[in-house]
Amino acid sequence: MFKKAAFELGCIVCPIAIKYNKEFTDTFWDIELFRLMTSWGVVCDVWFLDPQQIMPGETAIELALHLK
Repeated sequence: MFKKAAFELGCIVCPIAIKYNKEFTDTFWDIELFRLMTSWGVVCDVWFLDPQQIMPGETAIELALHLK
């Protein structure tokens, strides 16, 4: 979920992708919330994607959909 205002500033955005390891945790917050809050950590893989910037003529909503 993105907030439109974050893309209206004209700044470079560095998107990340997060993949949770199902062996250690489940990402359904309502079921696993207590276990997540009391655990030492959450195991996940994080990828830093190429920086993106709003192109001329592109709206903030289009950029958010593009990065999604």
